[in-house]
Amino acid sequence: RRQLAQEIYEYHIELIYDLGSSSAAGSSGLLDAGVLTAIATFESGLRALPAWRELCAETAPGYRSLCEPGLSFANYMMPSFNLANTSTVPESMTFDGLGSEPLLLRAALKAALGDGLQQLFFPVDFDVAHASTAKLRTLYKFVFSHHSDSHWLRVNQESFMPYLDGKTVGGAKVCFGGSLLQVPQVMQLIQDDVQLAAGSIGFVLCYLLFHTRSLLVSFVSLGVMITSVPFSYVVFASLTGTTRLNLTSLLSLYLVVGLGSDVVF
Repeated sequence: RRQLAQEIYEYHIELIYDLGSSSAAGSSGLLDAGVLTAIATFESGLRALPAWRELCAETAPGYRSLCEPGLSFANYMMPSFNLANTSTVPESMTFDGLGSEPLLLRAALKAALGDGLQQLFFPVDFDVAHASTAKLRTLYKFVFSHHSDSHWLRVNQESFMPYLDGKTVGGAKVCFGGSLLQVPQVMQLIQDDVQLAAGSIGFVLCYLLFHTRSLLVSFVSLGVMITSVPFSYVVFASLTGTTRLNLTSLLSLYLVVGLGSDVVF
């Protein structure tokens, strides 16, 4: 999340399509018309989710196009044609990814690059002349006059992440990230690690009881090992004036229990 001027808050979601070593898309890679049609269908399904529509409706009007239709090369490849009432010839196009027929690749590339979106959509080594890529990026932004990180996380966990997680589109793996989206994943990893740490502590305690034959010595020794983490934090914060704790610091629990066991003996 990023706070802009005048109390405007920005959240974003980005999708990365990675073809890897797959050759299912042919020589054009992710720029194959069939693949881009599949991507446009996949992304329109994401934007059709009720939670997405609700959040996008709350977005500041001047920024609403960043979440509907968003910034995607598939939108340029599958535009909607706007017809005049008395004509069968389109008078304009809307790059929204909701069209029924793909545009010519060269025309879509010209329009996207003309809007200055090459670096957003394609890797840095993308060569327009060869028009082939194994990676493609899509970006959506939600800009609000108010913010609620908890609401944003809840909507993502309940609606967006289940739609995106583990998906493959046109032979490409769908990777996703964005504002605060790493928090639930990191918390899940921490919970799993805490369970492993609890098992390690239980084993160490049993061995201490077996080796020392003393309940008091075993529990005091284990307590000294565990409390060394918050004690070190207090000392560090007092000396440096920094109270920020990185999540990687929690990994020290394994080292503390392992090395602390040697010190006890």
